[in-house]
Amino acid sequence: MKNNKKRVIFVITFLILFVIYMAISLRGKYLQTLGIGQKYLSVFWQNTRYKLTIGLLNFVILYISTYITTRFIKRGLKKFFIEEKKEMPRLPNKSISLIFGVLISIISSNFITKKAILSLNSAYFGLNDPIFNIDLGYYIFTKPFIESLIIYFIALMVIYLVYISAYYIIVFNKYFENGIDPKTLKNNTFIKQITTNIILIILAISLLTICNTQNVLKGKFLNLSSDISLYGAGIIDVAIKIWGYRIFSLVIFVCSIMAVKNFKKENFKKVAIWLCTIPIYLVVLFLVILGFDLIYVNKN
Repeated sequence: MKNNKKRVIFVITFLILFVIYMAISLRGKYLQTLGIGQKYLSVFWQNTRYKLTIGLLNFVILYISTYITTRFIKRGLKKFFIEEKKEMPRLPNKSISLIFGVLISIISSNFITKKAILSLNSAYFGLNDPIFNIDLGYYIFTKPFIESLIIYFIALMVIYLVYISAYYIIVFNKYFENGIDPKTLKNNTFIKQITTNIILIILAISLLTICNTQNVLKGKFLNLSSDISLYGAGIIDVAIKIWGYRIFSLVIFVCSIMAVKNFKKENFKKVAIWLCTIPIYLVVLFLVILGFDLIYVNKN
């Protein structure tokens, strides 16, 4: 009961400090905008609404995902308490999910909001690039937002990896003085959660790689004006680069998954083989692209 009261007091204190911080921050930005000119206040309030909406949505997603993650952690820990014939204490979940959601939302929402506002106010150029046949507005407004969401997801999964590990370590050190059975840990929810997060990170990296295949636009392919030009890769080697990197995203996913599976089986030789396949593929792809570039230069 004492721990619960302390937890409630801590959460209430945290929320009060958070509200004070938000009020001071909002007031400061309002006065700053007012100092620039009253005509900019409408833009300020519009951006504030965007930030609050995205921040609230971000918080809800973070709270739910943290709550579910912690539920699985507690389910895994319960097996250890049963084995040791100990009564499982009331471990924190809602309070941690609330604080975690607020903190990460504060840190990440500003970054996401800038990209989201850019995407929401996107414009249609009416000009398509000759390689992917996509309107140029996509590269300026939408693509940066998609990439930022994928990067945010990867960072969040890494944070959850640390969170899961830290939660288990703290509970083990506090309640299990004689240590734990390694076999139980190996077959526990802990390993499944860690593996799931790693697979999600690998999948997100693969998606980011696919998204970045559009970065092959490097050579000039369109003049917008006398001073402004857009650049894209040479048409000859574009197909090789695009499909090469698309296949690379698949190679990353398959090799990483196989490495994780063999790591769980403690077959470290196969782990090394699967992981080495990734850089080997990159080297082969580089040599193929270089070869086609040399052929193109010699012909011209």
